[in-house]
Amino acid sequence: MGPVWTTLLGALLSFAVLVPDVGTIERIIAGFALIFLALKARHRRMLLGAGLVLGILGALRIDAELERAREWSDVGTACLVSFVAARDDDVWDVRLGHPETGVVDARLRKAPSDARVGDLWRLRVETSPLPRKRNPDDRRALRAALARGGVIRAKGTDAGVRIDRGGGPGRVQRLRDDVGARWEAVLGGTAGLWRALLLADRDGLHREATVRVQRLGFAHLLALSGLHVGIVVGLLAWSVGRRSRSGMLAVLPLLAVWALLAGGGVSMVRAVLMVVGVVIGRHVRRHVRLTEILAVCALVEIAIRPEVIGGIGWWLSYAATLAILRGLPLLRGRHPILQGLGVSLIAQAGTLPWILDAFGRLPLLAPVVLLVVGPLFSLVLAVGGVAAVAALAGVPAAAGVAGISAHVFGGSLALVEVTGDIAWWHPGIDDVGWAFMMILSGIWLVPARDARWRLRVVCSLLVVVGLHLPSFRTSPWIGGTRHEWISFDIGQGDAGLYRCGSAIWVVDTGPGSGDWRPIERSVVPYVERRGLRDLRVVLTHRHGDHVAGTRRLLRTGRVGSLVLARCDREQDWAREFAALADSMQADVRWVARGDTLHHGCCDVRVLWPPDDSALVETLHETNDHSVVLAVGPAEAPLLATGDLERRGERGILEELRGTEPGWILKIAHHGGDTGTDSELLGVLRPTWGLISCGHGNGYGHPKPAVLERLEEAGVRVLRTDRVGAITVRWDRNGPRVETAGGRP
Repeated sequence: MGPVWTTLLGALLSFAVLVPDVGTIERIIAGFALIFLALKARHRRMLLGAGLVLGILGALRIDAELERAREWSDVGTACLVSFVAARDDDVWDVRLGHPETGVVDARLRKAPSDARVGDLWRLRVETSPLPRKRNPDDRRALRAALARGGVIRAKGTDAGVRIDRGGGPGRVQRLRDDVGARWEAVLGGTAGLWRALLLADRDGLHREATVRVQRLGFAHLLALSGLHVGIVVGLLAWSVGRRSRSGMLAVLPLLAVWALLAGGGVSMVRAVLMVVGVVIGRHVRRHVRLTEILAVCALVEIAIRPEVIGGIGWWLSYAATLAILRGLPLLRGRHPILQGLGVSLIAQAGTLPWILDAFGRLPLLAPVVLLVVGPLFSLVLAVGGVAAVAALAGVPAAAGVAGISAHVFGGSLALVEVTGDIAWWHPGIDDVGWAFMMILSGIWLVPARDARWRLRVVCSLLVVVGLHLPSFRTSPWIGGTRHEWISFDIGQGDAGLYRCGSAIWVVDTGPGSGDWRPIERSVVPYVERRGLRDLRVVLTHRHGDHVAGTRRLLRTGRVGSLVLARCDREQDWAREFAALADSMQADVRWVARGDTLHHGCCDVRVLWPPDDSALVETLHETNDHSVVLAVGPAEAPLLATGDLERRGERGILEELRGTEPGWILKIAHHGGDTGTDSELLGVLRPTWGLISCGHGNGYGHPKPAVLERLEEAGVRVLRTDRVGAITVRWDRNGPRVETAGGRP
């Protein structure tokens, strides 16, 4: 191991021991690795000490930033707001200032309509709690927020008063905006692609198009990375003369300007720093070791902006590059096709832990398809990129060439889109598994003087066995059948999932917000990561905070049937969803009180609404049409109530009288004081009450009166706005309740 790598590993390991949002097992393993490294690096202890200092300083800087964020979290106050940059969906990057809590960077929504970059306002804001794991498949929420630069989320609560009219964006941002606007004018619909490929600005791309590219395993093509920098450097080197050392030095300022204009993303900065290291290194000495340059680049980033280590992008970028550099000697002398395939496979293997953790899927055909798409993309970027830049200067026909190149790239992705469905799905990696995967990555990626292949293979096998040990823990199944309920954290709305053996029921699909819905970060990743199909989707009633995610869920192709209330059969909203389900080859079932839904080995009882049209007409509120379900084993079932109100509650009381106590009650209407009366609580005698509501919602849910009645009845209450997703698992000892962050 080289001296630079000793310093880098010391910095990373000390950082892992001290930085927040790291699991206990991970800290312990990082500590042992640090001790082992200190024993091995006898002659490099000064370098190791430098790495330790660097890692400790980085962790302290992040801890100080988090301390400021904690003071700002979950408060409502009037403060000074400096508008830094505008984002999509009426979201701003701002800086909040207050005499008592200091200054902190934040993301602000509901800003004054006439605010602009550079303005200073006095504004009352409400901030959210610090981000944490909210749903089963959320990963390292706090560290990810640090890497994005938006730990504090806030919303404006009044019109505010402008104190100072700023001068607008800075020079770099103005130039970036001007280039984007010029492309919009001359390139039309293809401008969004070139803004993404050359300026790292993906706001002009449709979100669903971005997701499709990610499903293919080609997310790196839309993010400025080493591939983009390599193509541009190749063009510049060819233009200035490949063998001209002074010419290559002249390229470096151009790369620096490009990196600054493109926002300084992790992958691009790493690639540019490597080019700088190679060019300068060759002027100093003849041979340059790329792995040493890579380690130097990592140390520079850790020293300048340690928060980027919390983001998945940093690890993907460096792990892929290191894996390729380590694997290139094995590919020398091979056929070019085998070399290309080998590079893709090596990069995929080197980044496997991060890919599974971030995306939950591994596209199995991505390395093969990349053999075709990769060279085509390089040609498109080289030809179309030059044309897009030339179009800014008004060169005739340049806009046409750029447009054709963009369509060629889009067409190639459309042709291979079907390969994205051939993937290995994975539920993600917990703290123990993550630590084991880090060991496995280190065994193969850390440079060494000799390969020691046999030792590495044996160690890898031991690690893989250890990785799967947690799966042998006590089974939560009853008589061979797994019972599990999840109330997802989807803000002010409802989305639940009941899992009974191989049968999956989704009860409501959450609210909507523009083209992107909370279901995208809750139900959809849960079912996709676990390869779940043939879902039974129950829509309790028509309100948007319960059904807005239905179209997205149906488009996954994983829905087997859609369940709706029979009393809503003539309603336009129900007919629309039924037609959409039918078009997606999903069955439609209309249910009423007394029906039992059979799926696999499990039954779900429908307790409401009735099929009596005369009775239904007396229920003036749509909420009282809510489908009410009894799920789970008979000993301690869960009652899913939708938005049921008092009339509906009285309708189900007779059905529930005489049942055993110990129910789990999903509180109706997000804890609104329209139901959950003492009579219902007396009949059910629930042990737990689950409330799905959004933080700081404008309805004041849950209402204090409801919470008081629950407390008087001895019901333990859990709320998604405070604890994230709530999971109920039934085992031989009864129901066991957990939150997204662990047991309550």
